[in-house]
Amino acid sequence: LNVGAGAGLQTPGYSKAGGDASDPYSVSAPGGSLSLVSTRGDVVLGAGSTVSVGGGAGAGGLLSVKAAKGSATFAGTIDATTPDGGARFDLDTGGAFDLSGFVRSTKGGFDGGLTAKTGRGDLVLDEGLGLKARNVALVADGGAVIVVGSIDASGINGGEIGLFVASPATLGSKAV
Repeated sequence: LNVGAGAGLQTPGYSKAGGDASDPYSVSAPGGSLSLVSTRGDVVLGAGSTVSVGGGAGAGGLLSVKAAKGSATFAGTIDATTPDGGARFDLDTGGAFDLSGFVRSTKGGFDGGLTAKTGRGDLVLDEGLGLKARNVALVADGGAVIVVGSIDASGINGGEIGLFVASPATLGSKAV
């Protein structure tokens, strides 16, 4: 599955104002779900492409990327930023995944939840990077999870952090 240059896939949240000057109201709807699935190969977001489950209103939606027999490449723009937060990301790939690069490029937009499951390679969160989301699950079936940055699932009700690895996990002093 290739999303080429100039392509835009968007499921933004929206807000609708109503009422009158003396009794205004606003109703917001969250972003939708966007699933990119390849049953036999790779999912590629090419340079110049845009995928968005964010938008200017409401809460974020869900971006789900499945390439269990291939890999996922994110060279385009991914937008999950919304005023109300809550966007979620779910990845299942047979290949490796650059977790640190993803966190840098999405600028914390997936604060509702992030699940990354890989079949090869290590999942690494570099020093100085912070991943803040209600729920975080990192699954490295073919490697390790190495967290030198920080993962934060705090909030009013708290969240969950799960690290699942084929080889030992490494946590730095500021990991959680």
